[in-house]
Amino acid sequence: MSVLGRGEKTIDKITVTVVIEPDDEGFHGYAPALKGLHVDGKTEEETLRNAREAIGVYLDSIASHGEPLPIGPDLTVKDSS
Repeated sequence: MSVLGRGEKTIDKITVTVVIEPDDEGFHGYAPALKGLHVDGKTEEETLRNAREAIGVYLDSIASHGEPLPIGPDLTVKDSS
């Protein structure tokens, strides 16, 4: 992944914490580091798949707008440097 900002750099791995909790008719998942990212699913596995897809879209949006990654305890980055 290429991240825009202060010069471009290549990232090898991004780790994002996802919290999955039982909900009325399935499961609710969210990523604390990514404001507004909430997903659901009938099973924990489906919820995690939906979270992975939503995280990809979220990170693509961040990159396309040249915004910084919200790096912290719930989002870590390992770059190729």
